[in-house]
Amino acid sequence: MIAVVESIRRFNDTQPEERKIEFVGIDYAVPAASIKLIDRYFASRRSEYGDELAKVELLRGPSRWGVVSEIPAGERHEIAKALVRLEKVADDELPSGLLAAQALQMTKQLVETPELDARDTMMAESVLALLARPDKQRHIAIWAHNGHVALGPIEGAVPMGDYLRVRLKDDYRAIGTLFYEGSFLTYSQDGRMVTHTVSLPPPHYLEAAIHRVSPDQSCVLDVAGAKDPSVRSWLAVPKVVRFYGGLEISEGYPWPPVLLPDLWSTIIYVPVSTSTSPLQRPE
Repeated sequence: MIAVVESIRRFNDTQPEERKIEFVGIDYAVPAASIKLIDRYFASRRSEYGDELAKVELLRGPSRWGVVSEIPAGERHEIAKALVRLEKVADDELPSGLLAAQALQMTKQLVETPELDARDTMMAESVLALLARPDKQRHIAIWAHNGHVALGPIEGAVPMGDYLRVRLKDDYRAIGTLFYEGSFLTYSQDGRMVTHTVSLPPPHYLEAAIHRVSPDQSCVLDVAGAKDPSVRSWLAVPKVVRFYGGLEISEGYPWPPVLLPDLWSTIIYVPVSTSTSPLQRPE
C-alpha cells in the first residue's frame, strides 16, 4: 500500500492540477466524523457561514446515522438546506473543496432519508456525484469489497455496482479480487484488530481452480471478454467463491454458487495474500 501511495505521489509531482490522481471517500462515516471534516474546511469562515454551521452542528451528537431519524422532520429540513448552501460553496472552490463537497453531499442524503439502510445506494450516488463535479473530467477506480462492486444482486442484496451498471452502462466494469492462501487484517468478534489466516479452499472452489492453472503467479481472468467456447461454457457454470468481510467470522459464511459473468467483468487473482501493517497514528 505504501508503494502504491508513493508511486502516485511521484506521478502527481509531474502532472498539472487537472491530471493529478485524487483519493476521495465514497462511503459515509459516523455523523461526528463528517461534521468534523466540514468544520475543518469552514474553520476560518465561521463568521460568514455561522448560521449554516450551527444547524449542521446538531448532527454531532448522534452516534450513528439511524438515530438521525429521531430528529424532528422540520429540523432535518433546515439542516438539509444548510448543507445544500455549504455544498454550493465547496463546489465553487473545486478542486480544493472536493472532500468537503463530497462529505456535504453524502450528509445531505443521509439527513433526508435517515431511516433507510441505503449504504450501497449512497456509495453509488457518491461516485456519480464525483463524475458530475464541474472542475474536471474524471475517470474513477473504486476500491471496495467484491460484493459492493458486483454487477448484480448477491443473495437478494442490491450492491453499489448494480446501480452504477444501470446508470453508466458499459462505462462501468466490475473487477473482483481473489487469493488462494494467506492472511488479512480484520476485526475479531470482540472488536480487536487481528491477523486472520484463511483455510485453504476446497478443490471445487473458484480460487482452487485458478490455483491449479496458476499456482505461483498472479493472473487476470477476463470474464466479460472471454471468447474461447470452452472458457465461456466453464464460466456459464455456477462457481463457489469465498466471502471475506470486515469481521473474522465472515469466512464461515460462504456465498451460494454464483455466475461470474453476472457479478464481475474481470477477476484479479493472487496466490498469496499478506496482511497489512497499520501505520502509527501521529501523536
